Order: sequence, then C-alpha cells, then structure tokens
Amino acid sequence: MQWPAKWCQAQPGMTRAQLYAIMGPPTEQFLTGTNPSASWTAYEYQFNAFFGVAGTVRQLDINDINLTASEKAALACATTRVAH
Repeated sequence: MQWPAKWCQAQPGMTRAQLYAIMGPPTEQFLTGTNPSASWTAYEYQFNAFFGVAGTVRQLDINDINLTASEKAALACATTRVAH
C-alpha cells in the first residue's frame, strides 16, 4: 500500500486537486455541507482530509485506532496536521 508514504507528502494549505494528485481518488468524499472532507480507506488504514471554504486542505489526520503498534511506528509524519 502506497498511501502511508504518499500521505506524508500531503500538506495542509494545498488545494484539493494537489492532494488528489498525490493520493489518487478518495474512497469517500463529502464536499457539501459545513465540513467538506475526503477519505482514503483500505484495510486498517483511514486517511482523512478536511477542507476549508476555499477548497484548500485545513486538516489532515490518520485514524490510527485499528493500526498495530508497528504500523503506527512506521508512519513517517504526525497523525494530525493542521494549517496555520
């Protein structure tokens, strides 16, 4: 699975198009409402992106609840990253 390595290339503040170019199409996306988001989910991994009103990434997070200790240790970036 390439998502863990790709996820660390993603950065808060980038556009939705830039994020999708890195990660590929999301497995789920909710682009309407007050909290637009996209997710990449497979097996025990879930990567979530939350977008601001301008369509830029405001927060990236990894739902690590189902990851083993070794899978968590292998993640090369913080589980939550927020635009400043």
